[in-house]
Amino acid sequence: MSDYVIIFDDSKFEITLENKNLRIRRPDEKTKFFPIKYIGQVVIFGSPKVSCNVWRELAENAIPSIIFPGRGRGVPAWVTPGLSSSVMVRVSQHEASKDSEIVDKVCRWLLDQKLSGHQNLIYGFTKLAEEDNDESYIYNVLQAFDDRSFLNKAIDDIKKIRGDLKTATGREQLMGYEGAAAHIWFDILAKILPKEWNFTGRNRRPPKDPINALMSLTYTMAMGDVHTTVHDRGLDPCIGFLHALLPGRESLVLDVLEPLRCGADAFVLHLLDCGIQPKHFTYSSENGCRLNKEARKIYFTQWSEWRMEWPYFLLDKSYVSLIESSDDTTDYEYDPDYEYDPDEYDSDDEYDSDDPDVKTKSLKKCCWWIIKDLISHWTDKD
Repeated sequence: MSDYVIIFDDSKFEITLENKNLRIRRPDEKTKFFPIKYIGQVVIFGSPKVSCNVWRELAENAIPSIIFPGRGRGVPAWVTPGLSSSVMVRVSQHEASKDSEIVDKVCRWLLDQKLSGHQNLIYGFTKLAEEDNDESYIYNVLQAFDDRSFLNKAIDDIKKIRGDLKTATGREQLMGYEGAAAHIWFDILAKILPKEWNFTGRNRRPPKDPINALMSLTYTMAMGDVHTTVHDRGLDPCIGFLHALLPGRESLVLDVLEPLRCGADAFVLHLLDCGIQPKHFTYSSENGCRLNKEARKIYFTQWSEWRMEWPYFLLDKSYVSLIESSDDTTDYEYDPDYEYDPDEYDSDDEYDSDDPDVKTKSLKKCCWWIIKDLISHWTDKD
């Protein structure tokens, strides 16, 4: 299984290709070999020496590669395979992007999935607070609150916004609802996270505190799989629906990322259980807050596992059934009129990848299903 995330963060690395294997050399160390077929993602920090045939082999095998600039200057770059030959799907995408009714339909669906995820995360907080799990960081911080009714209010507020989305039209109005829901989610985090994290809300370019630094990094990592899947499917990455056209911006990639942000935020909170602490970050006026090299080992070890066990159960329950049916023979029916019922999430099921009833899929598979359903919204004539 191609689930290993390979990180090169030393300029002394020399990476070449030898018989479908990465040949990895570093002075005074034994040469190592790693089979291409087992690689799920490649991450580069700084300026290690990577031969051209390595990049070609990674692209041909649809392995996303992310190159971070040295010392945090600039934006990351993605190396992905070229667009597939599915030209007709690009034609239909371009035509759909000019139809305001279709654009509104796609935007409403994307935002509903995103808001559903954050609604379910907050609901998860309410259930976690009632458990006896002192190994959980979030459990422990929630115990400081005698009155946790603010969590239920946030759930109700997001649910109301999701209802308002059903009749919203125009990107400005739709994004206004999205902004209101995002404000609720980040306010919850600001309220429950201890002051040592200095989190007061979302900020970026550059991030000013550890939580925002982790969010920005995780969104970037998730975009690696989104990039590859968009290219594999033959879609135009620059023609989006929720995100307007802007020179140099891959708007469709950002669109597909939206329903995945709840899983990325869940991963950030998961990292707090894995030893990541405020001391693991550096600060500068130019680059903002950044994860240090020691903590990157923790981060990427956890990320390698998380991207293969993405918590798709955070998405809307009716959509979850579509993803579940992709790997088994059980028949599921998509119900567009399904109403969210938080009590349905009250179960003793553990989301363990070794469990036959696992509630996770790989990030790549989630990307495929989001894109599949996205296309159906502009090809469905009803």
